[in-house]
Amino acid sequence: MAKGYTNEELQKLVAYADSKIAENPNDYDAYALRALTYTRLGNTKEAEADLAKIKQLRPDSEDAKDLDAILILTKSKAILRETR
Repeated sequence: MAKGYTNEELQKLVAYADSKIAENPNDYDAYALRALTYTRLGNTKEAEADLAKIKQLRPDSEDAKDLDAILILTKSKAILRETR
């Protein structure tokens, strides 16, 4: 996901992923998209919930490992900002 998305565009991506998940509750790609988008929005709890579903759907997924790393970095950045 390239930098430069507006908050409104990110919210539209969440809505799109929501609609795909409503159609198919096991849509791995929709959960991955929504988890990454939530991370960009700073909604780490929601991203973690989607990551748990991703791991349930595909336990050995490389995407899940990547998203795990992104979440850790996002949380670390937030903690650093809070301590300044």
